[in-house]
Amino acid sequence: MSARPKQSARPKQSRKPQPRSPQARPALDVREPQSPATSFRQAGLPRALVNALSERGIETPFAIQAATLPDALAGEDILARAQTGSGKTLGFGLPMLAALVAFREHSGRPRRYSPRAIILVPTRELAAQVARELTPLAQSLGMHGVVVTGGAPYGPQRTALHRGVDYVVATPGRLIDLVDNGDCELGSIEISVLDEADHMCELGFLEPMQEILRQVPERGQRMLFSATLDGDVDSLAAEFMPSPILVATDPEVSPIDTMTHHIVEVPDWRRKRAVVAALANGSGRTLIFVRSQIGADRVADELKESGIPAGSLHGGKTQAVRTRALQSFMDGYPRVLVATDVAARGIHVDDIDVVVHSDPPSDHKSYVHRSGRTARAGAGGTVVTVALTKERRGVDRVLKSAGVEPSMRREVSDAPDVVDLVGPPTPVRAVRPPREVHPKTNEQRQGRSKPRDRQDGRATTHEHRDGRNKTRRPQGGPKPARRGGSNSGTKAAPRSRG
Repeated sequence: MSARPKQSARPKQSRKPQPRSPQARPALDVREPQSPATSFRQAGLPRALVNALSERGIETPFAIQAATLPDALAGEDILARAQTGSGKTLGFGLPMLAALVAFREHSGRPRRYSPRAIILVPTRELAAQVARELTPLAQSLGMHGVVVTGGAPYGPQRTALHRGVDYVVATPGRLIDLVDNGDCELGSIEISVLDEADHMCELGFLEPMQEILRQVPERGQRMLFSATLDGDVDSLAAEFMPSPILVATDPEVSPIDTMTHHIVEVPDWRRKRAVVAALANGSGRTLIFVRSQIGADRVADELKESGIPAGSLHGGKTQAVRTRALQSFMDGYPRVLVATDVAARGIHVDDIDVVVHSDPPSDHKSYVHRSGRTARAGAGGTVVTVALTKERRGVDRVLKSAGVEPSMRREVSDAPDVVDLVGPPTPVRAVRPPREVHPKTNEQRQGRSKPRDRQDGRATTHEHRDGRNKTRRPQGGPKPARRGGSNSGTKAAPRSRG
């Protein structure tokens, strides 16, 4: 076998993007979309992609998908706004995969370190969810992607990019690190997607997004999907999308109609804890939102002490722990998850019955996104805001800004007063004390168990790794005989050297 020729070193891309003149992009001038597609096949998706959707039970496009597919498949820039849980992931994922199929037919497989599409998301959880949605569809077309996020080792991400991938799902910070280190090149990007762009701006990712998009060729297609389009998102779209197709299937603030909203007022913190525990102990799956990481762990511990299995999810945990907590919640045990706003955007878990705002949100956008974790894809759901009496005015202001009229407002003084909101309580489990863990002995660390003394007074043997048997003397027994002697303890005569 002939040796593979040695490749020349790849030049590292400069982190400092080339400045653009203010006249490089005109003011944002949106255009009207085409008529919505009635089916995936009629929209023009490849047959293999339509068959893959059918195998997953997806036959009819959601409103946002039907509205965006005709223009996105035509290569137009898309500026889309849709409420949470409306199917935005496939709204940009399907036209992206269809375009990548065409690129493969024309130019072959992607080169090393040079993906053809990027999807920028604000959080690791949303990146994992997008990958779960797109990976089966991509594999049905013979394509591959990689998730590039912080909190995960660089090695597997570099290996995947080295082999060559069609698309990358990334958080902005980690993608910039890989670009700076020469592990990813953006010169071949044909499609750029920004999912939850407004949330990325809120997290301070505006400049990293601009830095990435300025290194992407201008000829490429750009799609921006978000639940809200305002503030920095407008300036982002004005710079990189000169004349996009504006798709808005819902008002900018649009609480899902199938939710029922309730406000529960409590006089003090002690009663608030009891009410939250009663709501968490209902018969359905419950997601509880709090403000801080410490608060998430504290509420979860309090619920577990009350016999209610609960997990916690927040940005202070490692990625592996966060993934396990979310997966366990998706699998149904525990059926209560206490989370910060890291779970308020883009996380899709089926059949969440109740969303509890243990700490009321500070603005109407947070309320809408938190509440959107229930009532997904047309299902029903219950949203309960638990507020202290002193927080009443702030909660009223947030709900009014969100366009929500609560169906019930109740002042409670005890936990049983809220049982009717969440169904009959689940039997409380007895909390077992943690198992005592004893430190390992030296023998256990070396891979062999510590032998136990025989109760009949005889010596025991232990098999060592070198195959020899070593005799142990039970406590109180006679000393073993020395080599060449007897059990009497007499000293053996020395051997002659002559």
